[in-house]
Amino acid sequence: MIAVVEKKLGFALGDQDIFLNAVGGVSATEPAADLAIAAAMLSSFADKPIAHGTLVFGEVGLAGEVRRVSRASERINEAARLGFSRIICPFACAEQTVAPPGLLCIGISRLQELPDALFDSRKRKQ
Repeated sequence: MIAVVEKKLGFALGDQDIFLNAVGGVSATEPAADLAIAAAMLSSFADKPIAHGTLVFGEVGLAGEVRRVSRASERINEAARLGFSRIICPFACAEQTVAPPGLLCIGISRLQELPDALFDSRKRKQ
């Protein structure tokens, strides 16, 4: 994931110490965690926080494509039930799911779209 983020987003991360912490020591073996991991690295490296209430999920391929994941509509509905206000996910998932009222669903196709989706104030819930 570090190599893909370096190549596709142009960040030099080779000299950085990168640690991921999952609550309770959970292992992130789910491919849908890829995009969230990339978002966390981007947030840290750019020194910009991810907006409160944002959920990120999606698989990231070696070419930087953001791939659909299984059970996307269930994930989106559960996020709304848990109080999230904004989701960044694969475009194919966002396109095929009707987001519940009050939930902004931003679909992206390429890793290069992640910075705008995360930090563009026009894409934040008002």
